Amino acid sequence: MFHPGLNVDHSGQVCSTWGNFHFNTFDGQFFQLPYACNYILATMCDSIMPDFNIQLRRTYDNDIVTSTFTLWLQENVIKLHNGNITMNEELKTIPSNQQGVRIERSTDYVKIRSSKLGLTVYWDKQNSLWIEINEKYSGQICGLCGDFNGIKDNEFTENGRSNLNFSGLQGIRAMCEEYFYIKAFSGCHSLLPVAEFVEACIKDLCQCNSSQADCLCDTLSEYSRQCAHAGGQPQSWRTNALCDKKCPFNLEHSECSRPCQDTCSNQQTSQVCAEHCVDGCFCPSGTVFNDIEKNGCVSVNECPCTHNGNIYQAGESYTRTCQKCKCTNGRWNCVKLDCLGTCSLLGGSHITTYDGKAYTFQGNCYYILSKDKEQTVSGSLAQCGTQTCLTEVQLSIQGTTVSTLKFLSDAHTVNDMNDKLCDRLTIFRPSTFFIIAQTPSFQLTIQMVPIMQVYILVSPEKKGTLNGLCGNFNDIQADDFTTESGQKEGTATTFANIWKARSDCPDVDNLPQYPCNMNMEKEKYAKEWCHILTDTDGVFSPCHAEVNPNNYKDRCVYDTCQCANSEECMCAALSSYAHVCAAKGWLDYWLKKPCKFSKCEGNMQYSYSQTSCGSTCRSLSGIDYTCKVKHTPVDGCGCAEGTYLNDKDECVSDSSCPCYYNNQVMVPSEVITVNGAKCKNLIKWLCILMHVHFLVTDCKAPMYYFNCSDADPGAKGIECQKSCQTQSPYCISTPCQSGCMCPNGQLVNRHGTCVTEDLCECFHNGLYYQPYETIQENWQLICTTKKCPATCTIFGEGHYKTFDGTRYDFNGDCEYLLAQDYCSNSFTGSFRIITENIPCGTTGTTCSKSIKIFLGVIYRIFDRYLEMLSNKKIPYKIHTVGIYRIIEASNGLVLYWDNKTSLHIRLSPSFQGKVCGLCGNYDGNGKNDFVTRAGEEVVEPLKFGNSWRVFTTCSKAKIVSSPCELRPHRHTWAAKHCNIINEEGVFGLCHNLVDRSKYYDICMQDTCACDTGGDCECFCTAVAAYAAACREQGICISWRNPTTCPLFCDYYNSPGSCEWHYQSCGDPCIKTCTNPLGHCSNITSIKVEGCFPKCPEDKPYFDEKNMTCVECCNNTCTEKQTNTTTNTTTPSTPSTTIPTTTPSTASTTIPTTTPSTTPSTTPTTTPSTTPSTTTPSTTPSTTTPSTTPSTTTPSTTPSTTTPSTTPSTASTTTPSTTPSTTPSTTPSTTPSTASTTPSTTTTTTSTYFCPVLCQWSEWLDTHKIYYEPNIAEDEFESIESMWKSKKISCEHPQEIKCRATQHTDVELSDLKENLICNVSVGLICKHKDQKKGQCYNHEIQVKCCTPSCAPHVHSSTSTPSTTTHSTTTQSTTTWSEWLDTHKIYYEPNIAEDEFESIESMWKSKKISCEHPQEIKCRATQATQHTDVELSDLKENLICNVSVGLICKHKDQKKGQCYNHEIQVKCCTPSCAPHVHSSTSTPSTTTHSTTTQSTTTQLTTPSTTTQSTTPSTTPSTTPSTTPSTTPSTTTQSTTPSTTLSTTPTTPSTLPSTTPSTTPSTTPSTTPSTTPTTTLSTTPRTPSTTPSTTPSTTPTTTLSTTPTTPSTTPSTTPPTPSTTTSSTTPSTTTSPTTTSTTTPPTTTPCSCTYQTKMFHPGK
Repeated sequence: MFHPGLNVDHSGQVCSTWGNFHFNTFDGQFFQLPYACNYILATMCDSIMPDFNIQLRRTYDNDIVTSTFTLWLQENVIKLHNGNITMNEELKTIPSNQQGVRIERSTDYVKIRSSKLGLTVYWDKQNSLWIEINEKYSGQICGLCGDFNGIKDNEFTENGRSNLNFSGLQGIRAMCEEYFYIKAFSGCHSLLPVAEFVEACIKDLCQCNSSQADCLCDTLSEYSRQCAHAGGQPQSWRTNALCDKKCPFNLEHSECSRPCQDTCSNQQTSQVCAEHCVDGCFCPSGTVFNDIEKNGCVSVNECPCTHNGNIYQAGESYTRTCQKCKCTNGRWNCVKLDCLGTCSLLGGSHITTYDGKAYTFQGNCYYILSKDKEQTVSGSLAQCGTQTCLTEVQLSIQGTTVSTLKFLSDAHTVNDMNDKLCDRLTIFRPSTFFIIAQTPSFQLTIQMVPIMQVYILVSPEKKGTLNGLCGNFNDIQADDFTTESGQKEGTATTFANIWKARSDCPDVDNLPQYPCNMNMEKEKYAKEWCHILTDTDGVFSPCHAEVNPNNYKDRCVYDTCQCANSEECMCAALSSYAHVCAAKGWLDYWLKKPCKFSKCEGNMQYSYSQTSCGSTCRSLSGIDYTCKVKHTPVDGCGCAEGTYLNDKDECVSDSSCPCYYNNQVMVPSEVITVNGAKCKNLIKWLCILMHVHFLVTDCKAPMYYFNCSDADPGAKGIECQKSCQTQSPYCISTPCQSGCMCPNGQLVNRHGTCVTEDLCECFHNGLYYQPYETIQENWQLICTTKKCPATCTIFGEGHYKTFDGTRYDFNGDCEYLLAQDYCSNSFTGSFRIITENIPCGTTGTTCSKSIKIFLGVIYRIFDRYLEMLSNKKIPYKIHTVGIYRIIEASNGLVLYWDNKTSLHIRLSPSFQGKVCGLCGNYDGNGKNDFVTRAGEEVVEPLKFGNSWRVFTTCSKAKIVSSPCELRPHRHTWAAKHCNIINEEGVFGLCHNLVDRSKYYDICMQDTCACDTGGDCECFCTAVAAYAAACREQGICISWRNPTTCPLFCDYYNSPGSCEWHYQSCGDPCIKTCTNPLGHCSNITSIKVEGCFPKCPEDKPYFDEKNMTCVECCNNTCTEKQTNTTTNTTTPSTPSTTIPTTTPSTASTTIPTTTPSTTPSTTPTTTPSTTPSTTTPSTTPSTTTPSTTPSTTTPSTTPSTTTPSTTPSTASTTTPSTTPSTTPSTTPSTTPSTASTTPSTTTTTTSTYFCPVLCQWSEWLDTHKIYYEPNIAEDEFESIESMWKSKKISCEHPQEIKCRATQHTDVELSDLKENLICNVSVGLICKHKDQKKGQCYNHEIQVKCCTPSCAPHVHSSTSTPSTTTHSTTTQSTTTWSEWLDTHKIYYEPNIAEDEFESIESMWKSKKISCEHPQEIKCRATQATQHTDVELSDLKENLICNVSVGLICKHKDQKKGQCYNHEIQVKCCTPSCAPHVHSSTSTPSTTTHSTTTQSTTTQLTTPSTTTQSTTPSTTPSTTPSTTPSTTPSTTTQSTTPSTTLSTTPTTPSTLPSTTPSTTPSTTPSTTPSTTPTTTLSTTPRTPSTTPSTTPSTTPTTTLSTTPTTPSTTPSTTPPTPSTTTSSTTPSTTTSPTTTSTTTPPTTTPCSCTYQTKMFHPGK
């Protein structure tokens, strides 16, 4: 049954005509136009070149109306008449695709669709036609279908008056109304204007020339159709007498069913159908249509299967190479069988690994082809004129000694085998063209004619144990270029150079040169003959289903053009495909005229299936052991039946064969009978000995000259010299060669000198690295404990790279399923991704332009415009970064689309082995990616791609010819532009990391194909694809410029601004309105290119919708905090502490007012620039009763403060002249002399309500090691530096959270790092403390709480005062941190040199001086080892204090600078506290001040209790106030009286431990002793009033120490209120508590991995 939720109302986009000249416009206007003229139904108004023009002509023929519809769809003309369809005068069959126009069948209708235009036409093959168009044409349409503006009543107006007048006819209205108001249409009445159809019905009946039933059918059918278009579901209304419909087979007619029918070959069509229901013939519920046999509807378990064009019924099976398949429920269920692994070296340069990875390498040395612990197969590649030839194959077997068997290209064999190993080796020649060598592990099939080629077969037990050019045989193509040391090389050249078997061979640098470009005649010859490999009707076509011929054809053309003897190489290429086909069980006669080598000498005969079993004279003498060796049939010359091969390579009769007995050969005439058996011959191996003597005998020490002539037999010369690059334990022994050799235990390096192994350089991706040097592997995620996401890429005109790395091309014009997890006909999954290909030119190639994503049950369509539908099942988010639109779903799916033709799909590892589609099955094995929808593994991309059509009604794609061959005039233009990929100055850094040849070929193909406009876009997409591949390997290429594929980022800049800039490797994790924190998961954190905004600090968020930087998003700005500094003579610094889980008791310090009858002189206190430190103590404060009474004693610090959710209120009404202070120590560098005249001052302060606002900061990462790995520079995130740089709003945060940036949703404890995370310092992680040797990169988040108060202070002075101060200075010398402001290590750009600018560091405040005194420079890659000097890196650079560091790539031998960092030494003058001389006149000043202090949080009301009881006991608490230099105070003889109300400044002081703060009160006893002060903070002056002059200053020395508390506490932080003073005071309390928030789990734990090269590895 049709699902009602998908029956969308399309009525507002449909125009229709039917039956008796009836029309219904897009806007719902009905009319009748009974004229036989040519009318325009719909076209674009006022357009010279409209996108479409649809016309109608109706004619009468004996009262029978026939209609002809003509559709102009851009350059295509389609005519619909009398059931036939023609396109551009060519008769079309259904289905058909051409130039973006699809013609297919939809139930009983013909559907014509152009995705490019957004237009669909339905035709019933008679007189009814529907036109459905995209909303983008709204208001632009002219014709009988109206103007499509949504207004019904103005369709046919002219000068405000209607020019058409249609009136209904009377008489039979009741009959018509009865039909339209039947129950079947009850759901339609509210959707459609019934009256309009009734009028049409009346006209039909009045003009009817046949039965009433026939005349009614057209309008009733139209009403039913339009009801479905409007979202309704009409029921069955037809009867046998009224508009009956007959269906074929066992199908049933329905008025409203899903048009996308499930079939045996596609049982999921209905799940992706987004079209409204239609009428037609459908299968009964529970069945699907058997589209394979086309015999009606069957249950799923009865569905048949197909294989190679043959039909298999349910339950039947077939067996092919390496698998057995059975047909079940219309799908093949295949079981893999153990199969031999095959590696081949063909044409001297084409290698295919065991896992199927094919590459080309032009070598010139001995190379390890394949090896395990016991055996090694090697080959010698040499330059033979213009080509590379395989000249020798060696098989070495490890025993007590190494035995070697050599096969030479001249068909000679050299045997150096130990006799004891003969039982492990079988060698024979099945034909004159081949030699086969069999060991327990390997089987070598060596072709000798026409050129030498080799096939290596290994048993399945060897999986994962092999190495060499043939790969590791682990069923994973992607890691075939992995070396023994575990490094994965980027290109075939760098990989193959590592497997050289001799140290005296130079590395080969292959340049991608297409040999056919040098000779057009050879190219024509090559393509003519090599075409027979891919000819679908040719001799090899039966093998196409087993072996894809495309690669073999390309190699054939390549070799034929390259070889001097084109015929030999062409025939060798043809024979190699024939050999692989024979291994798959296919044999046929394929040799033709050009392959003359098939002519045999003497009486031998050519055969396609030669064998040595029973075909030699030896076989007549006894058991023929070659018969026990199974091998692939080979071609070549051999003896005819009844004849046998003798020792002279002659075919003779059995009577002419010699006899063999006891290693003796008996001539035929000599008769010897041994137990009735004939004699056995012994094969003699031809030995070739060569000695090459070097004339040079002068060797540089410690090398010595080795002379093979003087050596023992079997000695090894320089051919077995080990080098830093070739340390294989197996020596490929050619005849001994004399020369200079290193002593035992030393190896020769690339400079030709002898070194020990620990001093060997390392080679990786074409570059050499010093011992212990570290590199970053790449920007791809390298998993530590779990697997990483996989990416499928589609770009350009049908170029695919699957999740498992398989590359292929597929061009089709249908909708195709890229990836889904609804596999094996499952109905449970979470996503589907569908793409529709649209042509790009006249060559038939296609581009991906339209994308559909299904998440759960809702789908989204992404086209040039984005339509979004809500989805509650699987959350997702969409944001734009660079040139990409990124769609990220919560199920682990991320899609990157450049809004053109490039698409990247990334899946989390949770989908591994659970997906299917054109992106492969994501099981790690690229060899089996071509699994069809029916479950069958195929080899042809065309068959694979066609199986994943969404709708089988769309025609299958066909092979598209090479665009450059079809359009040769485009070839030159394409070659000129695409050569940018080969330019060393642009992509040179990437050439050794990503194979450029494939991307160059794709660029040529696409650029040639785009011949109708958009050629630059096709070219740019291809080059951008190569740049993206480089970016994945950590190489950023800035290849765009104003003339080559520019991105005009300045377009987004408003006049005068410069926010937008192009980046080739931009970070996708920027702060946007959809991603305000700027965080990305592991699956989305890949670099992208495009235009990136550089948002200023005051507008940190990027608004993707409006493409601008904003202060906040969606009107959710955070309320700004206003900081106002208290306007006093010496402001008080807020006091903060850090909350812990230990109990805290607030210490109460009580200032007292001490009246005195003795005149006193108040000593002057010298303020210090260092904040005071309050040390928590478990010793309570002690106060000794004073003998002098005091009037009141207000408490300036709450005795007990309870966290509260309401503000705290503190009031002070009693004047106090003795504020309490904490013990302080203030060092002084110079004596300070002060002269003070007492003055009378009155101060009144009111303290207001202080609300506390707490807020978490953003996640901050100020010191990145993730992209700047430097093993010597540990990871830290400093609270102090964040405060100084204004990244956080408080100096002493209350709480902290820490996490690793690579694992934002993984608990920090789960990463098992040894680090510090607390609010005192922030985060510290040292590499040496980690088991894995390196810290992750981290980020922190802190919580700051800010109270805001506004006390009003009024102060007046009545007495002038004069103060004199003197100041001295001294210098402070500091080294900066190591600074790296310009990084090239991870974004190498050969055009942008390396520099570290002193000037820019000074301007950005990274260093404290403009002109440093000294400088240090070092490379970031070498900082782990302090013994590596910069000079040892042999770089040509500048490092001085004037400019900093400058290094130019062109000046370096290796072609590129290292990344560097510098450290500078600054000398800064430091001043002692300033004391200035001033004289002031009496004045009155009023101050209104607002102070703020940093606190944690306030959870309960805090009440401050003031003391009003007079105190008569002076405080005896000593104050520790020693000073390094005495402070002399000159007393005044003028008595002074000070009356002050001490302002109470709110300060939250949650303590980590109970603390005791001593109270310090100046003595009232006259004293002549000067005051001695030692303090680290500004000291609070004593203002004790006195009435008696004192002639001696007071000296107070505190001897009571404070004891730090270690008592744990469990209560929340307790705020405390301290008395405001005229000097700054800072209270800090360190804590070691780290706070983290438990994160959610992540599907993958991945990290960027830094590789360290150990010596020689």
